[in-house]
Amino acid sequence: MKKVFFPMLIAVAMAAGAQPTNTSSGGKSKVSAPFAGSWVSCGRNDSPDLCSRYLLLQRGKRICGTWSYVASYKSYDGRVVAEAVSSVEARRTRICGRPGSETRTECEDGWETIDRPLHLCDEKLGDLDGKGGRCYAGFVRVKRPDPSLEELAAEPWVQACLSDQEEVPAQQTNPTHDEAAWLKEIYGAPIPNVATQRADTSSIVASRLPIGTSRGRALEFLRGLGEGNVDESASDIVYSTHRGEGIKGNRRDILIKLHLGPDQNIKSISSYIDKSNNI
Repeated sequence: MKKVFFPMLIAVAMAAGAQPTNTSSGGKSKVSAPFAGSWVSCGRNDSPDLCSRYLLLQRGKRICGTWSYVASYKSYDGRVVAEAVSSVEARRTRICGRPGSETRTECEDGWETIDRPLHLCDEKLGDLDGKGGRCYAGFVRVKRPDPSLEELAAEPWVQACLSDQEEVPAQQTNPTHDEAAWLKEIYGAPIPNVATQRADTSSIVASRLPIGTSRGRALEFLRGLGEGNVDESASDIVYSTHRGEGIKGNRRDILIKLHLGPDQNIKSISSYIDKSNNI
């Protein structure tokens, strides 16, 4: 599988702890760019090359940049475009890169259209919608100057993006990447064995949380689903939820157990949906 590599981004010169500013014109601007910068999310035992990253440039409401993560010992990276709706909220609208849990569209083939969040809370960056409007953010700002940001700012696609110019036609969103659709797929899994009233859904879980996904990314994803409970220990993450149809209806319960290896990445997945007759 061909790996797409993009130099990582920005024409922002940031001193440690400094508020980012829009500097795409070569000098400092008075326009604040709160999403601009280098962001990183690492598991407790992750080496730097295993961390997930966002590198973002911002001009006005437009945010352009790159993303990357490692899963199953493979590197995934690509490009992202977002629109800020406030100083702490933005929506990602286009994405491309190496096909995986983030996108199925190679950048050389165009863009995939999406509607996913970016938000800032507690001085961190998050990319999942939290339950009940809560903010889950696991990416911390790299406060030292990052030369790769300046390199990215010189990329033609970034210059076009910040100028709100369409580089290539966008493609339609793949519904399998929507969190609600993912849950619906699990809840709708057929249960062929009436005696056990249970079906294995591990393959559905692996479509979004493949083997090798870091603890931090798995927790962010599960907490951002909008329902269910998440419990964790040193070696496991357990997600559970249910949907009922009344006292005489059928209830379906989901249990997802992610077993973590010594590197705190997903080593194995055990997931099933259980149907209970509440009569």
